[in-house]
Amino acid sequence: MAFHETNIPNKNRKPSTGAGDHISDYVGHYRFGENGDKGEISVVRTGDKLFETWPGEAPVEILPGKYDTFFTRADGLVERFVRDKSGNVTGILYTYPDGEVEAKRMP
Repeated sequence: MAFHETNIPNKNRKPSTGAGDHISDYVGHYRFGENGDKGEISVVRTGDKLFETWPGEAPVEILPGKYDTFFTRADGLVERFVRDKSGNVTGILYTYPDGEVEAKRMP
C-alpha cells in the first residue's frame, strides 16, 4: 500500500514529564495565514498546564509528548512547537492524519 492514514491514538496516551522546565516558552498568540486571515489561536498557561483557545470555543488542554511536542485527548492531533536557531518559539506545526498546517507566532 503506497499511502496509509492512521489516526494517532491519543485517548489513552500518557503525557511525558519534564515539560515544566520550558512550558512558558509556548505561551503566546499564533496565526494561520499571512495576516491571520485563516484564524488565530492563543496558548495560555494555567499552573503547570497549557491550554489552546480557538475563537468561540472552550480552552482545550494540550498534553506534553516529547520535547516541544504536544497532543490532545479528543482527536489524533499532534502539534510541535517550532524554534528558530536561537531557540525561540516561532510557530506551531499541526499534524493531522491527512496533512500538516503551521501557525506563526505573533509578536
